[in-house]
Amino acid sequence: MTVRQYILFLLYGTAISWCAWLITLFSIDPVTASGIGLLAFHLTLFAGLTGTVSAISTVVRTKRKTHYTLETLVKTSLRQGLFIAILIELSLILLHQNWLTWWSALLLIILIGLLESVFLSLSHKPA
Repeated sequence: MTVRQYILFLLYGTAISWCAWLITLFSIDPVTASGIGLLAFHLTLFAGLTGTVSAISTVVRTKRKTHYTLETLVKTSLRQGLFIAILIELSLILLHQNWLTWWSALLLIILIGLLESVFLSLSHKPA
């Protein structure tokens, strides 16, 4: 699979995710929604965010023409897209529960940063 095919495949899935999120957004009242409605909202938003951030990251990394292999480029873009989507989703969940404060947001950012550091250190093992 080429980078172009990967990005197109990712964009198709992302477009479907955003359409599903819009349908959920306009058809479910968040105030009276049950757990299923909120779950659908958050899952579709998570999928849309992950795909969008991953696609943008992949395009930017491809344009920069780094010395990394295609597999490394795609894995890094997807991982960072997941981390950013997790950060946004956890922030929204905390906000929904009225638990989001500046220090809890900072703690989330630090935890995601530490998790990324772990992945980076594991991927750069000495030879």
